[in-house]
Amino acid sequence: MKKIIFISLIISSLFVSCNKTDFDKVPEYKPDITELKTISIDSLKSMYKGSAFKIEDDFIVKGVVTSSDESQNFHKELFFEDESGGICLRLDSKKLYNKFPPGQAIYVRCKGLYINDYKGTMQLGFGSKVGRLPAKFMDDEKIPDILPEKQPVEALLRTIPELSNKDACRLIKLENVQFQESELSKKYYTKADEDPGKACNRILEDCEGNTIPVRTGSYATFADQELPKGKGTITALFQIHRSDYQLKIISIEDVQLNGERCSK
Repeated sequence: MKKIIFISLIISSLFVSCNKTDFDKVPEYKPDITELKTISIDSLKSMYKGSAFKIEDDFIVKGVVTSSDESQNFHKELFFEDESGGICLRLDSKKLYNKFPPGQAIYVRCKGLYINDYKGTMQLGFGSKVGRLPAKFMDDEKIPDILPEKQPVEALLRTIPELSNKDACRLIKLENVQFQESELSKKYYTKADEDPGKACNRILEDCEGNTIPVRTGSYATFADQELPKGKGTITALFQIHRSDYQLKIISIEDVQLNGERCSK
């Protein structure tokens, strides 16, 4: 009889132990994205009140990728936009263009991320310093993740005077522009003209004399190319650095300055 009771206690103990192990392995519930509220990028940016903060509400933003690091003028960052605006997502990963090429629709679950305005560029990132999302975090949390849609990116047609803070972090297109005459003997980047950000600004103008700098980093694959001498169109990402407006080229193919220059 004692043996039967002893064996029963062992079996009961094993049963409880197994149940506890199974209970410990129950994964945290993560709602499907279809269950989460979707807000616009402009609504997300409007939450910023002057200092970096952690997003506590559970929602997603969707958009289309506009940047690419294939030409290496962008580094460990992904710009995407919807109809309301654009934003930068900081990621500790390279060759993002393989998974997130321009035109790829994506979504970002924002809960737990931080948002900040860094010198005019609104950014989503990791931790209170709004750093880059670690690669493991990106994989584990699927941030960002792709949507089935992929479409050509529609650049906003603007003139230089029309550009405003509302256009920050968005893909824009300028027509009838050219590099200033004083720039024509230069390349997109030279060490001699490098600023503390290890990049160079080259001044673009329209036929009325309105100007905007085009910024190129030292690692850009086209950094050593000479500036085109003609007039035409340029498609680039529009950014604000402090209060200064600037353009950043995504692909050299987006620079089509082959026509006759503005008449003096």
